[in-house]
Amino acid sequence: MHLRWAFGEAACLFLRNNPPGQAYHQRLVNQYGKSKALSIISQKLARAVYVMLKRKETFEMKKFLQG
Repeated sequence: MHLRWAFGEAACLFLRNNPPGQAYHQRLVNQYGKSKALSIISQKLARAVYVMLKRKETFEMKKFLQG
């Protein structure tokens, strides 16, 4: 429960001053609506953090926004 809240906050911070992230968010808003779009981004961030920790890699914005 706490991690869901934390990644929701992380999604909000991810969108702040991040034009590529905001464009991705807008595409999701057009398709799913505002709250679902934020939820999708937070879930995607959670998966990205898991993979980064597992593989010991750095965050790649281009890879994140592609798929």
